[in-house]
Amino acid sequence: QPIAQLNPLTMVYHRKNFLKIVVIDDHPLVLEGTLAVIASYFEKAKVHTAHCALEGFALIQDVQPNLTLLDLAIPHIPGGSPQTEHGLHLLKCLMENDPDLNLTIQSCLIHALIRLIHDIDVHQGGFTISDKACSIPTLLQRMEWALQGINYTQAI
Repeated sequence: QPIAQLNPLTMVYHRKNFLKIVVIDDHPLVLEGTLAVIASYFEKAKVHTAHCALEGFALIQDVQPNLTLLDLAIPHIPGGSPQTEHGLHLLKCLMENDPDLNLTIQSCLIHALIRLIHDIDVHQGGFTISDKACSIPTLLQRMEWALQGINYTQAI
């Protein structure tokens, strides 16, 4: 869907209505900042967090979120070493398991997504990318786009 055709009423709807959001990131400082941004924008969102791929997969199965925000460099198990491969594997499993899952990838390693470009292109849910260095308004816009089912992968 072209950016010019975004519906501002839908954006207000997402801000004011109950949403379930899962955030998967192993960096406490980044996670706290992300949670604060989400809470200030998505006023009625219930946010669930996971710190590794294993926890993230289980949480998404349990919560069935409207949106998942995922860092790629995460550990596979609690306390493990963060590696891009773990995040990519989790992402591939999530897209195979739930083709309608809305996803925003928030990572400094977004170019690694090229390895999954075919899976991303055929994914039916919203799929957006937000570099961790981007502004807060850009992150929120990408999350909104994913909730609207938009696929935005220009940064890959």
